[in-house]
Amino acid sequence: MSNRGTLAGAAARLGTSLAVAVLAAATFGAGALARPPADPNAQTPGRAEQKCRLHGGQVSTSRQHAFETLFARDGIRVFLYSADLNPMPVGRATGSVRFEFKDGSTTEVPLLPRKPLPGEPAVYYCSMHPQHAQAQPGVCPECGMDLIPQWSLAGKADLSRATRGEMKAVITVTGMPGGEPAATFTESYAGGRASAPETPRAPAAPKPKQGVSRGGGGGGAG
Repeated sequence: MSNRGTLAGAAARLGTSLAVAVLAAATFGAGALARPPADPNAQTPGRAEQKCRLHGGQVSTSRQHAFETLFARDGIRVFLYSADLNPMPVGRATGSVRFEFKDGSTTEVPLLPRKPLPGEPAVYYCSMHPQHAQAQPGVCPECGMDLIPQWSLAGKADLSRATRGEMKAVITVTGMPGGEPAATFTESYAGGRASAPETPRAPAAPKPKQGVSRGGGGGGAG
């Protein structure tokens, strides 16, 4: 009886240990295989390029921001975008840009806030609902507030003779709000001759539903 009791106890302990091992394997295995849900606002290059190229510039991303860079005859302009890839105000942000030329020369200038000049192409957005952006003044369809122009950080330099492939800009932006106050990225000049910024592209208008007349309510030229 003593031997049978010892064997029964050992079997019971073995069964308990096996059950615990199986449960632990299932628990840790599930944890190891689990993946966090994809972040719908992740700044993947393709998505940022699609959403943040409102001025026709070149787009770079960091952990929490996106940046649209324009090369112009009189220097460089950098537009800021938030973590959800909407236009954001410059606020207290500043920075610097170091131009590096193919011949080995460099020039560094500060980046300072710049408001679009009167009559200059600009993007307008709602400060409360920045997902509403367009290429002309207007009001927000959600709150009725006036849309405001998107400012940039501008670095003055004579780029009128810059040509494709002979210049790159190392850009540092500081003083941004949130968990990423600073970011550095590099843009290579990929155009022909540096030119004035192009007219900002307007967001695509929704397609009219089939069967709904488009006439009668518009104010077209007559």
